[in-house]
Amino acid sequence: MTRSRFSACAAILLSCALTVCAQEPTPTANSVVPTLVRFSGTLTDPSGKPMTGVVGVTFYLYKDAQTETPLWMEAQNVRPDASGRYSVQLGSTKPNGLPTDVFASGEARWLGVQVEGQSALPRVLLLSVPYALKAGDAETIGGLPPSAFMLAVPSPTGASASSGPSAGTAANAPPPSGAVTGTGTLNFLPKWDSTSDIVSSVIFQSGTGSTAKIGINTTSPAATLDVSGAGTIRGALTLPATGTATATAGKNSQPLNMSASVFNSGTGTAVSQNFRWQTEPVSNDTSSASGSLNLLYGSGSNTLTETGLNIASDGQITFAPGQTFPNTGNGTVTSVGSGAGLAGGPITSSGTLSIATGGVTNAMLQNSSVTVSAGTDLLSSGSVPVPLGGSVTLSLDTTKVPQLGSPNNFTANQNVTGSITATGNIGGGGQVSGTAGNFQGTSANEIISVSNNNGTGDGIFAFTSGQYGVFGESVSTTDFSAGVAGESFAGSGKTLGVSGTNLNGEGAGVYGVENGQSSTGAGFIGGAGVWGDGGNNGHNGVLATADSAYAVVAVNNSTNLASVSVGNNTLTPGAPAFQAYGNFGTCTISVNGNLTCTGSKSAVVPVDGGSRKVALYAVESPENWFEDVGSGQLSNGSAVMTLEPTFAQTVNADAEYHVFITPKADCEGVYVSNETATGFEVHELRGGHSNIAFDYRIMAHRKGYESVRLADMTDSFKSATTVDNARPK
Repeated sequence: MTRSRFSACAAILLSCALTVCAQEPTPTANSVVPTLVRFSGTLTDPSGKPMTGVVGVTFYLYKDAQTETPLWMEAQNVRPDASGRYSVQLGSTKPNGLPTDVFASGEARWLGVQVEGQSALPRVLLLSVPYALKAGDAETIGGLPPSAFMLAVPSPTGASASSGPSAGTAANAPPPSGAVTGTGTLNFLPKWDSTSDIVSSVIFQSGTGSTAKIGINTTSPAATLDVSGAGTIRGALTLPATGTATATAGKNSQPLNMSASVFNSGTGTAVSQNFRWQTEPVSNDTSSASGSLNLLYGSGSNTLTETGLNIASDGQITFAPGQTFPNTGNGTVTSVGSGAGLAGGPITSSGTLSIATGGVTNAMLQNSSVTVSAGTDLLSSGSVPVPLGGSVTLSLDTTKVPQLGSPNNFTANQNVTGSITATGNIGGGGQVSGTAGNFQGTSANEIISVSNNNGTGDGIFAFTSGQYGVFGESVSTTDFSAGVAGESFAGSGKTLGVSGTNLNGEGAGVYGVENGQSSTGAGFIGGAGVWGDGGNNGHNGVLATADSAYAVVAVNNSTNLASVSVGNNTLTPGAPAFQAYGNFGTCTISVNGNLTCTGSKSAVVPVDGGSRKVALYAVESPENWFEDVGSGQLSNGSAVMTLEPTFAQTVNADAEYHVFITPKADCEGVYVSNETATGFEVHELRGGHSNIAFDYRIMAHRKGYESVRLADMTDSFKSATTVDNARPK
């Protein structure tokens, strides 16, 4: 639902809260307190645009911020100005206005606001002025002024004791025991020195109103409260937020500032060093909204900025960039200098590092910079401390340990029990032997020939982490010559001529590239990176299957050719050229260009900022129209209708749209006015006041397609070239 937002006036002012409408007579001195309260606010749509036109709004009074049942309610039609601002008098539609007994208990009351057809907005706490309604009621006794109950003044003679003030009342109260005396100093708050004397306290005040400052033990307070001396607070010291957060921005806490003064010899002046702790919002307007405690710094009069040090809501500390941690004693190694075959940086931490060693002596390692070469007995036994204050680099003995990034010469036979994967060439004067056959480099017919006749396994299985597992190239001009050819002559079973497997997730099992000149052969669309040729009786040219992924993905960069072109050369009208099916329905495109589906055709449109997509169903039309229907009812000859929020996101309601009204009863006729992006108004002709119901139908342009009409699709169908005689002969 659309959530219109409103901002209430900072306070319901007394001068306007108890003001009646302008046409009401000015109350006399003896008039009762008007039972109306003025309230102002602003209505905006979810995009922040002001709402205009007549808007139905219901106002509720609640006991507190959570109770569901209101104490009082009232519905009014308001007309915001161009900025969405409006003002109403609560109680103006009721004969007796606001009921005064709502405020009788002296408890706080909360005001709720709900726009017609939308969810309620957050409640607002009423300030003190509305409770003056009950105060005005309290000035009467049973509706009569107190003067109606006054006793007659007794005559000087013959008055009974009960007709006058009784003993002990204010009329007979004894006078004060003595006059109040004392002296004081200007602008100091007074205090009682004894039962009757007043003297100055240590509390000093300068200024008045919003400029007033209070000083304790100081006559020159620098802030609203300035205390010279120590302070003790026996309770929580609360620094509240600087305001209430909105979806647009969160609010920081009030800061805790601390300053030091340091003398700068360069400038010859003392400069304040200012630090600040404050709580800041994190991930505002999200479901994971949180906060952090942040440290800020500024020198002198410079603005305080973030240092980078903060504490998250779970207690985790984020340190400023460049933070280091010194080590003492047996420290922790933070980096290792890279030698041959090792990665890392120099060991610079303090403390000692124990290295297991056999043939290396303690004296060899007691240096600020030591290189430890790996020998056969490096990991034998023992432990020698190495000072970490210097730099230690670990390296390998390359005569004993081969290196992956450099050429290695093996002088002895090497036995590998696993697989050998090569990204380059495998060369040598002999053969590379395997259980599946031999790699032969002297054959006149094949570069690699592998035979496997045992009925299981692969003739060639190639795996690479580089570019190609198998690379085949043909420079022959003979038709259908191949760089790599695979054939299967099995009489049964699901055998494969060529099998390609990809375990990367980004690559491909089989990759074919066509990079030749434009085709001149009859019936060819062009060359092909991969060509699959099928036969009759269900033998497919290309078969693609997948378990939980796309079986076929086709992508191109062409401006006028489709990523997928499907053709059928039959001369039979109505034959299918493309067919998509599932367990619940089928869609077919015939050779005539007709699209038929057992399901429905719809447009999928993003809503809610793209987080959700909805389907809309439209009639065939020269323009992209989306439609919606609904019902409403006139109230005293008029009605305000609001567009369904999700539908409004799919169309451009800021542009012209069409509304068709069907009255459900006899009336003077109706017309539509004030069409906006959020709704429209319906009125009865000739100023009628009917309360009839009606149906309506809306046609609006699809958002982003406002100017499309009878789009020319001729060029789009030029790519549907008939594929003729494409099968190799």
